[in-house]
Amino acid sequence: MSIKTTFRLSQFLLLLCLSASAQKQVVDTITVLSAAGKIKPSVNRYIQYTETKAGLIYFNSILTRKLESTQLNGTPCHVISQTYQLNNAIDIDSSFFDGKNMLPLAYRTAVRSEACSESVSFLSAQIENTVRLKDSSYTYSKPNKGYYNGVMLEELIKTLPLADKKIFYIKLVIPGQRFSEYATKITVDGKENITVPGIGVLSCWRLLEDNGAVNISWYTVREKTQVRSKFVMGNGNVFYRLLLVS
Repeated sequence: MSIKTTFRLSQFLLLLCLSASAQKQVVDTITVLSAAGKIKPSVNRYIQYTETKAGLIYFNSILTRKLESTQLNGTPCHVISQTYQLNNAIDIDSSFFDGKNMLPLAYRTAVRSEACSESVSFLSAQIENTVRLKDSSYTYSKPNKGYYNGVMLEELIKTLPLADKKIFYIKLVIPGQRFSEYATKITVDGKENITVPGIGVLSCWRLLEDNGAVNISWYTVREKTQVRSKFVMGNGNVFYRLLLVS
């Protein structure tokens, strides 16, 4: 049995969620009033893998997420870069955003495992998407509705005033080849102590991220760093992401 590695966890979950809830309506978004002081340079590494119902383990990737200050067309901004070390390729995506309000500015990918690259610009009125495949390329535009970049959900969560039983709704967009718009409901489901090898026991918020199917994530109470996520697929297999010691 083999399980095909996937590129972006957010896109992977999104496709499953849309198939389970194609008619789900988008609800009102939260507004990030100020992200000042909440978004800081960081580097985190994760292992991603799938556990089957039979207890077999299939490696997906080592994911490195790096957040830093940069410039886009001469304008100061922030970028979150994700590097996926797969068995046979290295895939990269970069999400540029305004560090004050978290709104997306641009999105770039080099998906070598699929012989694909994407270049996306978030303009005031539209989102311009260019997709380059192995033997072809195409460009298209979509209205910019002011949604947040779904690839950056972990950074958006850092700006939220998390507290037990609180509920947040966020409108998200996945740009590029798999363009989609959807709403995520985030429920704070209490606190839980999580043991991270090499680090120790961390006090974490347990979050239920629901957009038709539920992904469970644990974020540290102090820094709001994701340390674990778990998603049960329709076939009973479970997809995990676990924080590694940097």
